[in-house]
This record gives sequence, structure tokens and C-alpha cells, in this order.
Amino acid sequence: LMKTKALDPDAFLKAATLFRSISGYKDSDILAKECEEKAKSVGQEKIYREAYDAMQQEKIFLVDRMRDLETAILKFETIPGYKDADERLLQCKKQYEEFQKEFDEKCREIEKAEKKQKRRKTFLIILLVLVVLLLVGIGKYIADLMQEKMGLIRKEDFALYMILN
Repeated sequence: LMKTKALDPDAFLKAATLFRSISGYKDSDILAKECEEKAKSVGQEKIYREAYDAMQQEKIFLVDRMRDLETAILKFETIPGYKDADERLLQCKKQYEEFQKEFDEKCREIEKAEKKQKRRKTFLIILLVLVVLLLVGIGKYIADLMQEKMGLIRKEDFALYMILN
């Protein structure tokens, strides 16, 4: 077991437990300690590889890339001092900050575009209302002119004419 490259820390912990169960027999105490150290090392290596893989992911969407970096950061933080985990952690944090700035800028651009679109929509609605009011006014004016030119009598004028005569 000690010479295998197994990446299962539980196997080493089980072996350590077995060696501890026969404590005092030959070199079982030493082997138990070695198994515990190997379990820790294998566990750290597993976490390191997962963090490194997350760090190396290339995604199309910025949000997905940031999520992978968050995963890598969280994993690297659990294994301080292991290999170059501290250096990788700083790289991830720096890259995450850069992506966060880029993400914030894109959000501002979207917000600005949405506000511009809302202003344009409001302007068009106001313009449409004004055009309708103008057309109604023109229509009323033309109708009044036609009545005046053709000598048409409005209902109110006719009623007044009938009362007076």
C-alpha cells in the first residue's frame, strides 16, 4: 500500500487504523504514522489537483470562469503550504479580481444600454401621443372650416335658431 500511487486517503487511514490496532508489534507504530502522513499527503494532492484543474478551465462565459476560480480559491485555501498552492491561490485571486472588474464593467454597459433604450421608448411614446393630438386637432380644424365654408349649421346653432323663430 505504501508503494502504490493510490489517490485514496481513506485507504491509508484504514491501514493506519489496522496498524494502530496492533500497536507495539514490530514497526506497526511507525507504519501507522507513515500511513497517516501519506493519507494527509494524498488528500492534499487530490485537493491540489482539483483546484489546479478548476483554475485551468477555459470557459466561454465570464461568470462560469469566475465560478471555476472561486472553486480553485476555496480548495487552495484548504492546503496552505502544499507545493505551490499559496502561489496558485494568489494567482487565482488576482485573476478573479480582474474578471470581477470586467464583469462589473459589462454590467454597467448593459445598464447604460437599458436606460438608453428606456429613454428612447419614452420619447417615442410621447412623440406618438403628440402626433395623435396634432392629427385630432387638424381634423377638428378642417371639420370646423368645412362647416363654416359650406354654411352647415351645427346642432346647437340650429336649436338656438328654432327657439328664436
